[in-house]
Amino acid sequence: MKKDYRVPGAEAWRFAFPFAAVPKGARVLIYGGGIVGKTYVEEIRRTGHCRIAALADKRPRSVNLEEVRIISPEGIASEKFDLLLIALERQDWAVEVWRNLREMGGRERKMRWIDPGRENS
Repeated sequence: MKKDYRVPGAEAWRFAFPFAAVPKGARVLIYGGGIVGKTYVEEIRRTGHCRIAALADKRPRSVNLEEVRIISPEGIASEKFDLLLIALERQDWAVEVWRNLREMGGRERKMRWIDPGRENS
């Protein structure tokens, strides 16, 4: 039985994976294990558009996703990926994460935040 990762009461339908910004078959590292990150995982699984390298979250133990490796932000530096998608709803949160990852030695050219709002896809 396939597990449903939607967050009860959350409006996952509001968010969409940015297919146009992610090359088909790319290895994607998702940052954020909340509703946006879980929506991205489900859309990747449904379509097979790209591969999930891992999902990073500042509270990795709180993220419950089967068949997805969950890591801490500190573990990102040792990961192999083509693109890091910051899966957060708000741009101000995404900018803060981007800055923190950059300070930790993140590969700026591989980090992206694309507004996850479905109307923007």
